[in-house]
Amino acid sequence: MSLPVAATGPATYVVDFTDGGVPHGWTVENGDYRSPEYPKAVDRIELRYSCAGASASATINAFPKQGGGTTVATLTAASSGAAFDFPETTDFRSFRIVAANGFALSSFVAYLSADSLDAPSGVSISNNITGTSFDASWYPVAGATGYRVYVWTSAVADASESGYSLGLPSYIVNGLDVGAATEHSFTGLPSVPVLFAVEAYGRRGVTSKTAEPVEVDLSNPDKVAQLNACPLSSLAANTYMQNFDSTAEITATTGNKNWLNGTTIMYWQAYKDADAVGSFCYNGGAGTTGGLYALATNRDDNARALGALSTQNDEFSFGITFTNDMDRIVKLSSLAYFAQQWGFANKTNQTLSVSVMVTNELNWISSYVDGWRELSSTQSAVYGTESIHDTPVSTPVEVTPAEEVSIAPGQVLMIKWTIHSLKSGKSAMMGIDDVTVTFSKDPSGFVIKLAASTHTPKP
Repeated sequence: MSLPVAATGPATYVVDFTDGGVPHGWTVENGDYRSPEYPKAVDRIELRYSCAGASASATINAFPKQGGGTTVATLTAASSGAAFDFPETTDFRSFRIVAANGFALSSFVAYLSADSLDAPSGVSISNNITGTSFDASWYPVAGATGYRVYVWTSAVADASESGYSLGLPSYIVNGLDVGAATEHSFTGLPSVPVLFAVEAYGRRGVTSKTAEPVEVDLSNPDKVAQLNACPLSSLAANTYMQNFDSTAEITATTGNKNWLNGTTIMYWQAYKDADAVGSFCYNGGAGTTGGLYALATNRDDNARALGALSTQNDEFSFGITFTNDMDRIVKLSSLAYFAQQWGFANKTNQTLSVSVMVTNELNWISSYVDGWRELSSTQSAVYGTESIHDTPVSTPVEVTPAEEVSIAPGQVLMIKWTIHSLKSGKSAMMGIDDVTVTFSKDPSGFVIKLAASTHTPKP
């Protein structure tokens, strides 16, 4: 039989009547379905059912913790499902469905009111910041019905255990209600450093703490790095693709450009050893200076690859993070990319390896030294003389993990490419292009938790 499913935020109880058993806490007798008494008020119910004939019907009665029942609705054979939202003034805790003339309940879902809400996570600032505007986004919070946003000058930040003090006169945006949206564009702001925060709110007056504030320096729009991860729910066809061509505009002119983790390429980070990379530039395969590069045959090309030149036994790494913001386990199905070799290759090899790690919290890739699982490694060729490649030596790599890589709800998947020089000296630049990451949703991967409940029969 099916068990209740506990979800983040308000508890969600899902029961299935199609397998012949009586779900936990329920009683079923002669078409009389009686639910357990839920520990909190129910905000919404969803039902699926079947009808053996045109005259089949059922009456739904809802009962508060104390007092008599209320008839919510009468179901008929005209449909096979129904959903009902209850006003915040109600306190319905249990339900009775009285069936007649061949009505059979297939499933019943109860959404309980939240006592508290998690603070929004995954707050990120897009890279189209100007001196007076920026766009912010965040992950949805289970059980939230809306969000309030705040922008204030960094000079008045007042951190405390209960969150940041809000409502001060110097706040530029003070608790603006943006509804159920999980993104917002701010315009007309002063060109000074500001802080952004967001809080979630739900039914019955429940409000979360504010998310950890993010600083946005509008006096220097390029100066923003952010810790973020790509939500798996946002992927079309469960697939992520990246060709790095967005760096073409950034590196179209000579000189070093700012590299900002989580911003220059959304959700991507880059490091030299344990230190965050601060700059990168165009390179066509020439030179011996170590660094992070946007690789292309010509600077005017709109296509780019992402790579690095490692020297003196140092190590460059870059990668992307994903977060499972869904209610079921997700698996990494495959990882495909082109491993590329550019530029000098004189006598010194480099390796380009890709590794993965699943963690319980979002963090910088450089924070984890041990625990990585290597999936593939590509080694550069050795040439007898120094040479510059007019076009890269490109090797397709496609990896299907030999051991299952599963990401449970709330967990984070990190994928990291590492370029390492095997010894000091002139080396080949290595890079990647056309990355495709494919996931699959485990159909049986709901996180199931048996919730305690009591049953008080109602008349």
